[in-house]
Amino acid sequence: MAIVLTNLGGVLLSRGDGAEAAANMRKALDIKKRVYGERHPNVGDASANLAIVYASLGMKQEVTELLSAAEAAWESAFGYEESQSRLGLAQARVKSHTADAASPSAA
Repeated sequence: MAIVLTNLGGVLLSRGDGAEAAANMRKALDIKKRVYGERHPNVGDASANLAIVYASLGMKQEVTELLSAAEAAWESAFGYEESQSRLGLAQARVKSHTADAASPSAA
């Protein structure tokens, strides 16, 4: 179910429906937390996905919190170096969506 919600969230985000995308990504994250616990890499991925959606909505504080949670989950699973690689990629995706939200055509 979490995979379906994540995929649906991605489609909604690409269509410009950030609020619905966020709702679906939040549900996916909640499911993964219940199933795997806070420090699982799948929870890190789901946190980063939600951070990207929140970036498109201009929710900076939430983005920071979610990327911190993602980093902790990845470091717990993979170690410091891999967690930093994943975090760098997530930050680049967040930056891209933040720039998209700020562009005049995004309104």
